Amino acid sequence: MPPPNILFINTDQQRLDTLGVLNPAAHTPSLDRLAQGGILFRNASCNAPVCMPSRHSFFSGRYPSSLGNTQNGIEMDPEVRLFHQDLSEAGYWTASVGKLHFLNHATRDHRIPHPAWDFDLMVNSDEPGCYEDDFLRWVESQNPDAVEACRCSTPPECRMPPLALEPRNTHEPYVFRGEEGYTHSAFVASRGIQAIEDAPPDRPWFVNLGFYAPHAPVNPPEHFWTDALERDLSFPNWEPGREEAMGKSREEWGSIVAAYHGLTTHVDEQIGRVIRFLDERGELETTLILFCSDHGEYLGDFGRVQKGPPGHDVIMQVPLILHWPQGLPLSGVQVEAPAELVDLAPTLVEAATGSVPNRFQGRSLLPWGKQDRPHWPRQSTFQEFMKEGWGTDTIRMGPYTYVRDSEGHETLWNRNRPEGEWSSVAEDPAEKTALESCRLEMSRRIPPDRRNPRPVTGPY
Repeated sequence: MPPPNILFINTDQQRLDTLGVLNPAAHTPSLDRLAQGGILFRNASCNAPVCMPSRHSFFSGRYPSSLGNTQNGIEMDPEVRLFHQDLSEAGYWTASVGKLHFLNHATRDHRIPHPAWDFDLMVNSDEPGCYEDDFLRWVESQNPDAVEACRCSTPPECRMPPLALEPRNTHEPYVFRGEEGYTHSAFVASRGIQAIEDAPPDRPWFVNLGFYAPHAPVNPPEHFWTDALERDLSFPNWEPGREEAMGKSREEWGSIVAAYHGLTTHVDEQIGRVIRFLDERGELETTLILFCSDHGEYLGDFGRVQKGPPGHDVIMQVPLILHWPQGLPLSGVQVEAPAELVDLAPTLVEAATGSVPNRFQGRSLLPWGKQDRPHWPRQSTFQEFMKEGWGTDTIRMGPYTYVRDSEGHETLWNRNRPEGEWSSVAEDPAEKTALESCRLEMSRRIPPDRRNPRPVTGPY
């Protein structure tokens, strides 16, 4: 069998419960199609709870602290070898379209082309309309009159001239002002399809599609929001008796949740365009498609929005789908074993070359598509974060989540108990055995080559 073409689709800040295949109130028919024809990993975790270290980790196949990057603001080390460079060496034509976040976007002049990073094609846009980047240049090429309606506010810590339009936070959604065909997600899908069309016919291709949504600003085209309001979506996880969070009432939070799910459905529709394109070319069965998100979103749970430590499920657990009908005999499988985003690099390199380089710290996921229960020694998933001298290590093992911060404070959640992630059971004598098991597992999971963080050169 020749090396497969590879499509790597990643979204930003997408919760696991946005998948329709897992949540009847969600609406993601395109991703459901991939899951039903492939493998869905139900217990997949990101290895960092924020964008840059998570992305740098899954592109390198190494844990964040092994890279010296455990927070936003630390740029990708150009000396670190990334998995797409292995694919290039194996003869692949490679392209990256949309969000990459190897560099700090808040301190960069986006009129200057993004470094190619050994991709044959680089179409970069790390934000959805606040910079003069490839996204707005694409909109201008399609319809110059549409550009202004596609702009959004700059992020709070932007070092470039500020642009203040609509709010940017998760709990402040608004309707996209432009035409639906000019959203950032539509840009990523359109330029992704063009990249596949332009790939050399005599070489296998690898295309990375980096969708920014459903990361805030939460601004779906209007009908996606109104449609989501009609669905029976779960209310944020608040303590009993609470009636507001972040200045928003329970009724307002119902609308906020619907806006987020509406934006997720819009992204799914754009992903569906790419899937249909491959299907019409007769290449859907032979193309390896890997889908994930870099981390989750609080969306009001615990009275919070956005992302970050200490390791709640809504941040740590992420969607992860592997679809490759020609190469993996099993389909429609839901895997319960613990998987991590650090596993993506060895998975794709093994599919392309037949081997896994020793430098990778993750494990290839391909065996799950070939056997019902392959040998899988991992018992937990691991996440780490360190910023300004304080950080957390987190493992998720069975029904337990164990967190130890840099000052030695311990948290143990038994997610099967009624209090779940609201109350630590670390001091409960009945949980002593579980606590000791988690401590031992943590000692095994901390990367042996952990290093101090590299210099921070911007906010994000």
